[in-house]
Amino acid sequence: EAVARALAALARRHNVLRARFPARRGVARVEILPEALPALACDDLSALPPEAREAALERLREDAAAAPFDLQRAPPWRARLVRLGPDEHLLLLTLHHILADEASFGVILAELSAAPADPPPPLPVQYADFAAWQRGLALEGQRAYWRRQLDGAPAETPLPADRPRP
Repeated sequence: EAVARALAALARRHNVLRARFPARRGVARVEILPEALPALACDDLSALPPEAREAALERLREDAAAAPFDLQRAPPWRARLVRLGPDEHLLLLTLHHILADEASFGVILAELSAAPADPPPPLPVQYADFAAWQRGLALEGQRAYWRRQLDGAPAETPLPADRPRP
């Protein structure tokens, strides 16, 4: 129950964890849903001998990594809690790369592991806001670079384009 509550708090705090990406006219769009949380799957491997437990855990990891996501539906992430012993559990989180990169996954893990009793305040900037800002910076920098590189270049190239080149 505590893990499910922590995952729900995480999804409420980070819009991207409530996103789906429906395609309209062949173009993917992002849609943030008010509520969206993956079901928390649970497995108990504690009764298995250590070798069998490790093999079963490896199968669960492989299955989690190999299962495709339907980006048209929310959410494109999965959570599985695995009981390994009376006081030992493992949480498998599988996120589609469209939701998080390595750096943002670190933020998610840090918040999840903190699991405060009181929910933290809303984020002033969401991941989509940051991504748009970063994309704007990169595009502006690229435009400026290529304008400088191509400054003074002829409008047309003198190379013949009417036949294949070796």
